[in-house]
Amino acid sequence: MFLELFALCKLINDITDHHVICDFSGHVDAISIQVFEGGWAKDKAPSFSTSLYENEDGKDIKRRLCSFLTDR
Repeated sequence: MFLELFALCKLINDITDHHVICDFSGHVDAISIQVFEGGWAKDKAPSFSTSLYENEDGKDIKRRLCSFLTDR
């Protein structure tokens, strides 16, 4: 699931005006994702922020990330 989410984050960054920050924490097998609609700016809060551990289901996160592709 991590690779799918990373790929979606990259795609959002590549084809939309949104900025996505995706961090991997290998020591706990988790990723954190922040989406900034319209782009990142200093002191701007993310529109969407979440974390996922490897043993968790990320289908809702995947669905939410996909919505940023259709909102462009």
